[in-house]
Amino acid sequence: MKRGLLIIGLFGCLASSLQAQEPEGVVKAVQLKEFIITAEVGMDAQGFMDAVMADSSFYQSFINLKYFPHRMESFLEVRNKGEKEKANLRRRADQTLNQGKRTITITNEIVSGKLYNRKGEHRYLTAEMYDEVFFPKAPESVSRDIHTMDQVEVKGSKLEEYKSQLKKMMFNPGQEIVSVPFIGDKMDLFSPDMTPYYDFSVFSAYTPDSVWCYVFLVEAKPEFSANKTVIKRMTSYFDKTTMEVMSREYALSNNTIFFEFDIWMKVDNKRIGREVVPIRIQYDGEWDIPFKSVENITFDIRCTNYDLSP
Repeated sequence: MKRGLLIIGLFGCLASSLQAQEPEGVVKAVQLKEFIITAEVGMDAQGFMDAVMADSSFYQSFINLKYFPHRMESFLEVRNKGEKEKANLRRRADQTLNQGKRTITITNEIVSGKLYNRKGEHRYLTAEMYDEVFFPKAPESVSRDIHTMDQVEVKGSKLEEYKSQLKKMMFNPGQEIVSVPFIGDKMDLFSPDMTPYYDFSVFSAYTPDSVWCYVFLVEAKPEFSANKTVIKRMTSYFDKTTMEVMSREYALSNNTIFFEFDIWMKVDNKRIGREVVPIRIQYDGEWDIPFKSVENITFDIRCTNYDLSP
């Protein structure tokens, strides 16, 4: 069961808002170089860090993904340790919205290899959660409202608890996830306990879509033990005009007697009209848990043809 909680929790880092409860203390702990902030951003360190941690644009883009009709093309691949392909799944799907509920209709699907068992169930937990998040079988109620991400304890089945962990990890990277064992406190990037293990920097760069951005880079310091941190690198691209997050990338890893994982994730956004929406979601992760099969899975989702009229 630990494997399920951890895979689902870290898988959820795909979407996030970088919110913090005490931004003033965080700014003092991070200590961004004043000359970089002044030269590149045109505001002091306090102002920039407050803007970073008050951001909700990335969270909103994920809500927009679930709300607005669009088309998806996706590829998922399962590999073994030798990188030999074991199974893959190709899909085309359309998302529609009707009376506040989104419906995913798979228009084309090609499966090869042993992705499912004889009962038609997923053999791999990561692939199962991929379907849960992006291709739910039943219509799902959605809205464009940003709800609080306070860590409210969920009562119910283990699966419902795991889904709750997923949401917390998705929307609050950089904040402690109190009920994920062994790693939850290490996710709190901006806490006084964790900031000494990281370097923080700001510079300017273009996104692949030619948006001129401030880039906020968080990197784990190499001189510390590998298991002092879980998030090894996090890069956020903020549109200089709107301060909306146009791209975010993560590298996470950890190695303990209980489990070992090495994960890379990236989400690219695009402004269409007045909205920011995800256009590409990528994941590449390997899990090695004693007495369990290794899960080595990659997926790539491309989202197009957004209908912003609803």
